Amino acid sequence: VASSCSERERPWDQPGAPPPPPSAAGLPNASRPEPETPEAARAARAAELYGRCAEGLRPSDDPVRDVVRLGTSCGPSTGMQRAFEVPREGVVGEGNRPVELQVPLRAGRCYRVFAVAEPSVEELSVELRSSRGTTLARDRSSGRVVVLQPEGPLCAAGDDDAVVAIAARRGRGRFALELWWH
Repeated sequence: VASSCSERERPWDQPGAPPPPPSAAGLPNASRPEPETPEAARAARAAELYGRCAEGLRPSDDPVRDVVRLGTSCGPSTGMQRAFEVPREGVVGEGNRPVELQVPLRAGRCYRVFAVAEPSVEELSVELRSSRGTTLARDRSSGRVVVLQPEGPLCAAGDDDAVVAIAARRGRGRFALELWWH
């Protein structure tokens, strides 16, 4: 079969190159997206809001102020509300035991945890565990600003008095934490 494409026009044919884009591969319907249901479109918009709400946050020296700004940016835009009237605060230090805060999770509700540390904490770590010690969500980011489950909330299957464990991987200082739900 003859082809009018040169090697430069088909870079995906080169050894170690990434696969071709769908339209170049000649796949059927590559140029037509699958029709979305209203529920799928709503879920896609919510996922984008969850993932992008923290973009552009430049933390200051005040973790309480910063976690309130973070929660306010990420909570209401996704239909969530604060679980506590004021942020929870504490001090963490590298090599010290994590600070553990008990948080009530209720069946059918979905939650997000936001935490910010002061600049002296270079690396903040946050983990949400069930009352039985099972890890429900773990911080996968780096730095001193944490959004557990950045892609969306964690939904509780049943009532539980869970624990949020906050630690410093590097540094020592104050942190503030908020829990939001819907």
